[in-house]
Amino acid sequence: MEACARGLVEKVTSKDGTVIAYERSGAGPAVILVDGALCSRAFGPTAKLAPLLAEHFTVFAYDRRGRGGSGDVQPYSKAREIEDIAALNRVAGGSASLLGLSSGAALALEAAAAGLGIRKVVAYEPPYVGQDSKAGASYEGTLKKLIGEGRRGEAVKYFMRDMVQVPGIFVVLMQLMFGVWGKLKAVAHTLPYDAAVMGDFTVPSSRLRTIQTPALVMNGSKTDARLKRAAQAVAAALPNAKHVVLACYECETLKEVFPKTGEGVRWCHINQIDFTSTLPGTKEFVSLAVENEWFDRLYIEFESVDSAANTSKRFTVATQPTLYSRYGLVKYWGRVGVFPRTRTEAFGSPAELDAHIFETARRRLALGYCITVAKGPDQPHNVLGRIIELARQRGEYCPRLQ
Repeated sequence: MEACARGLVEKVTSKDGTVIAYERSGAGPAVILVDGALCSRAFGPTAKLAPLLAEHFTVFAYDRRGRGGSGDVQPYSKAREIEDIAALNRVAGGSASLLGLSSGAALALEAAAAGLGIRKVVAYEPPYVGQDSKAGASYEGTLKKLIGEGRRGEAVKYFMRDMVQVPGIFVVLMQLMFGVWGKLKAVAHTLPYDAAVMGDFTVPSSRLRTIQTPALVMNGSKTDARLKRAAQAVAAALPNAKHVVLACYECETLKEVFPKTGEGVRWCHINQIDFTSTLPGTKEFVSLAVENEWFDRLYIEFESVDSAANTSKRFTVATQPTLYSRYGLVKYWGRVGVFPRTRTEAFGSPAELDAHIFETARRRLALGYCITVAKGPDQPHNVLGRIIELARQRGEYCPRLQ
């Protein structure tokens, strides 16, 4: 065993000799957390999720091969990762449940299909988003090529921009975040591993139909439409599955979202979910997922054109949770063609955030900027409609507003 900031790090040897590092916490039925791409025990949702689940379970948080304290015996194959889970399952007593996130959800389902004696599976947004099997299959090859050429940063950008379809500006911002970009590049060599797990990124319906393990498949209500369809398709293919949509942004606290009774969970949209029939304690994970959705996709772009000088300036605001608040706002501005300046601000409530966004928009419009892009959900950011109406009232300033 080794000590780390969170606790003792234990190790188990997988079938091919790869050493897998993990931490054990809590008491109760065993649950193994399976991370998605680029994440590990120390980087990603596991560090926050494990303590919550440890109140109800014995939680095994591990580094997938090639990450953190785990080894990386070559050659890689999806079967080797399933063997890693098998080794952890033996340590956990032989009948652990799996809770997987993103590509980790797909890996958890593959482990269940392999007949490892898995008790239950929770799969959060498995990214089976491929419409064209040939296009999906090309991802792994492209990632391998970039890694083979030593272009780790380009591999991370390709993964985020082309595969996950994160807006380009957010990829730029992540490169400016102290420490984050370096951590992503450090595990970039494992991106082809996740692509291998996903195959051609289409739902493997035939294989899923062989899984008799009880399963809970989840997606957020504000997530990408492709992930919503994927979760629905996965749940439909599994013989013994329940599909849950996380749809309660307005609930501010854990107590409001999850009653202590354990008899069920009432969402804002009056849906009833009996977690006791699926995986008790999943409520903590669901709350974490709701509170940490990456950003709410409210995005407004302003532009000011100086025809005489043949230049233009842009000013953009986009909502994004920060380390300090769920209600964060990123601003970036500057002349077109010049690397933008950025600022991140945090607010205490949606109302404060919306008020600041509206005042920012009012000032930009008063300075003669026009709105070139304005998009986002009706909720929770109802400020968007007010901004668009204000812009229309100042029609001479917003000739390109649609």
